[in-house]
Amino acid sequence: MVVPITRDGERIGVLKVQSSRAGAFSQRDVEVVGLFAGTVAAGLYKVGEAEARSRAKDADNRYKTVFNSAIDYAIILMGLDGRVDDWNEGATRILGWSPAEMVQRPADVFFTPEDRANGIAGKEMQGALDHGRGVDERWHLRKDGSRFWANGEMMALRDEAGAAVGFLKILRDRTEQREAAARLQASERFLRSVLDSSADCIKVLGLDGRIESMNEGGRRVMEIDDFDGIAGMDWTGFWDEADKAEARAALDAAVSGGVGRFTGPACTMKGTRKWWDVQLTPIRDGDGAVAKLLAVSRDVSASRKAEEALLASEIRYRDLYDSIDAGFCVIEVKLDATERPLDYRFLEVNPAFERQSGLKGVLGKWMRSLADGHEEHWFEIYDRIARGGAPERFEHVANALGDRWFEVYAYPFGGPGSHQVAVLFNDITARKRIEDALRASEASQRSILATVPVGILFAEAPSGRVVGGNAFMERVIGRPTIEPGGAESDSEWVARHADGRPVAPTEFPVARVIREGLERAELEVEFERPDGSRIWTQIVATPVRDAAGAATGVVAAISDIDARRRAEEQRDLLNAELSHRMKNLLAMVQAIASNTLRGATDIEVAKEVLADRLITLGRAHDLLLGGAAEHAGMEHVIRGAVGLQDDGSGRVRYRGPEVEIGGKAALALALMVHELATNAAKYGALSTEEGHVDIVWTLAGEEAGRTLAVSWCESGGVPVVPPSRKGFGTRLIERGLVGAVDGKVSLTYPPDGVRCVVQAPLRNFQDAL
Repeated sequence: MVVPITRDGERIGVLKVQSSRAGAFSQRDVEVVGLFAGTVAAGLYKVGEAEARSRAKDADNRYKTVFNSAIDYAIILMGLDGRVDDWNEGATRILGWSPAEMVQRPADVFFTPEDRANGIAGKEMQGALDHGRGVDERWHLRKDGSRFWANGEMMALRDEAGAAVGFLKILRDRTEQREAAARLQASERFLRSVLDSSADCIKVLGLDGRIESMNEGGRRVMEIDDFDGIAGMDWTGFWDEADKAEARAALDAAVSGGVGRFTGPACTMKGTRKWWDVQLTPIRDGDGAVAKLLAVSRDVSASRKAEEALLASEIRYRDLYDSIDAGFCVIEVKLDATERPLDYRFLEVNPAFERQSGLKGVLGKWMRSLADGHEEHWFEIYDRIARGGAPERFEHVANALGDRWFEVYAYPFGGPGSHQVAVLFNDITARKRIEDALRASEASQRSILATVPVGILFAEAPSGRVVGGNAFMERVIGRPTIEPGGAESDSEWVARHADGRPVAPTEFPVARVIREGLERAELEVEFERPDGSRIWTQIVATPVRDAAGAATGVVAAISDIDARRRAEEQRDLLNAELSHRMKNLLAMVQAIASNTLRGATDIEVAKEVLADRLITLGRAHDLLLGGAAEHAGMEHVIRGAVGLQDDGSGRVRYRGPEVEIGGKAALALALMVHELATNAAKYGALSTEEGHVDIVWTLAGEEAGRTLAVSWCESGGVPVVPPSRKGFGTRLIERGLVGAVDGKVSLTYPPDGVRCVVQAPLRNFQDAL
């Protein structure tokens, strides 16, 4: 701003004022500087004494009025020696000194000691003399010794001849703005550090889908060494052809102001194939228009593999259903005419279902008929899972079931179009009520925690020291509650992750809630009890806050989940065993079929023989599955293999002790006995009404090395003639069981009937037990 300096309407100079602040000068700024210009003119030139006194008085009055009304600015007039000539009300308010205290004092009194030592005040005045003005921002001192950040400007005042006659110093307190800017910078740095530490791949995209930036964590998970190599690339180009349409649809949804989400596979920059859960949201400008897009991709490869393994596993094992403590069911979602979820019915439930849900006799029934008023969100969640194909883990309350809370893991089941969902759940009502009670009142906490079957402890913040707990702690992990003043809550406990790694003290939920400020932290660990036994537990920790919201402690619930974890391990073992057993069975079927058909001369006869052998194999296998799937009784195996050849007349006699044999030996024995029985019915003792067969098995020897012998003896039938050649049936008899138990076989053909004796160590027969 430039203001003319005039005398009697004649311009005798100008006063130039500049500001580092953005925007136009206010009207008050203009008035203040205008009065300064008049004051300077009156001071530099003499007029008639009477006129000068009158003008000076008027100018002085106007100057004083405006000069002291500028309370947001510290305005200081100084002589060439740097001493104060005048000092406005704003200077008093900002700096603390009154005009009387400052007039004729050096102006550098409000400069910091370090600036005075460096002669900053003199340098500012010299800069104003050299360049007309000087602008700076620096710390200054108040009368009370406190510091404030000010925007300052020093201007040189000159007479008509251009000679310097003094200085004008203007200061404005900018401390609040500086601190706000510092806070903003700190917030931005913090936000950047949070984004960089995230394991998610977080990207900013242009509206055309091209990549503009990516967080450090995203570069790591995407295996990117140099971001410049992908900057500007089309984001949809990272996806397989089958998933590009979904990626483009999600992009279009975000550009339109909505949210786009999908799950699909894509490779990292180094070719590692991963599954990603992706969400795109709009980033709006100041006017609310979509300016850019935020894309967050989470690596869900591990959970995806686990889900695929779960879907592929045989979940119908009854022993698994009977052993797990969690409730399990398979439901079918019913839709109305508008494809909205209307109800769901139960197709399958496990024994724990009733205990966990409180519902009885649910198979085939619809949920609304069992619990009228069941909340709509249950139907909507299961419909979403069935349609979307993605599993979900959540917690919800079911008021219609007695205000019970459930922790649920649900996933699609039954294949595309079935609209079925498998649900694994636990009643967590007790835990929820405990958490609510803990937040409500410490007194009620103590009374409730004394009765619930969950281990509870309290730790103070921020030390993390245990200050109390309930007696159930000792029943869960074998340790009594540590007394107040004891060691830090987690530091003395021995616990391990699923892979055997020790759990560090900082990983325990109590420590994480205190150190990271979390509202909830949980962890599943295997505790080692003092007696050496181990137990799987779930630890859930939440903060306890005072009325002001400050965290004063942490409460942790420790639940016994050992049965569930052991059941999961047993399930994996059973799946592996089923796969192994099916491979062996298919190999045996292939061998039987190949050898039966290899030497066949009549295809119809061969088909009948093959079918007979496979039926016998199937019966033996059914016998195993009907038991423990690992062993069967000797007599059951032999009777099942003889089958229809035993007409119940007593011509087939069985005798021997009760002996359990392994699955492999049972299948081989069944096939061998079937061949002997078939041959006896066609050519031997069972082909006549007078013939008999005695099947005897015996045990001999000491306990550690006992031998099992199985004999087949025919009598009373047609005379026996040794075969001229060995067919597959004979080879199966001679080699099948021997190969299974590593024993000896004797097959002879005396005239009165066929004899077959197999002998092997008992432990070989029971190898699979």
